[in-house]
Amino acid sequence: MLKAVQSPVRSLLGRLPQPRLPDRLKGGVIESAVKYLRNVAHDYKSVYLETRQDMRDRPLRATVIGSALLGLAYLAHHNPTEEEFIGQLVTANNQLARVPPPLRNPVAYGHVYEVAKLQDERLLRHQSLGFLSVIYREDNSPETANFAAQCKYLRPSFRSYLTERIVDVGVLGQYRMLKHRMTDYDVSPELAP
Repeated sequence: MLKAVQSPVRSLLGRLPQPRLPDRLKGGVIESAVKYLRNVAHDYKSVYLETRQDMRDRPLRATVIGSALLGLAYLAHHNPTEEEFIGQLVTANNQLARVPPPLRNPVAYGHVYEVAKLQDERLLRHQSLGFLSVIYREDNSPETANFAAQCKYLRPSFRSYLTERIVDVGVLGQYRMLKHRMTDYDVSPELAP
């Protein structure tokens, strides 16, 4: 049925006259731009037709690639922001504040305390990588303009960012380290049976 609908549309489009430039616009920048845009449109049309044919020839491969692209799009849509991290940190801090100190889990309390301290000192940075977010620690706040903050030779190495400075990783609207540390935040290991 789709082919039956497409053929009258194509025949109708084939009968329409091609748009032409007036003689006064030929040989200039406008004609070059029109030729360029026609070539780009032709390239996109050929890529579309080749992709459609490839999908018909190899449906399993097309399904796998399409599923992977949809999965990445879902991850990108639910990528958490810095504001969500701050909200989750405040929520964790409030949850810990409601638990009496002898009953608190010291691991959860220590983690939330350290991260909140870094946030208060403006040493945390947020970097979105499209489908996940990284919260990492810096040595200086953005307002610092002393020599140590400006000198490129005193900056930490890229390796230290990967091994020592990552505070949390956010995926699907949740920051994983904070969520993991807050598991059983109201159960102290000393009092557990």
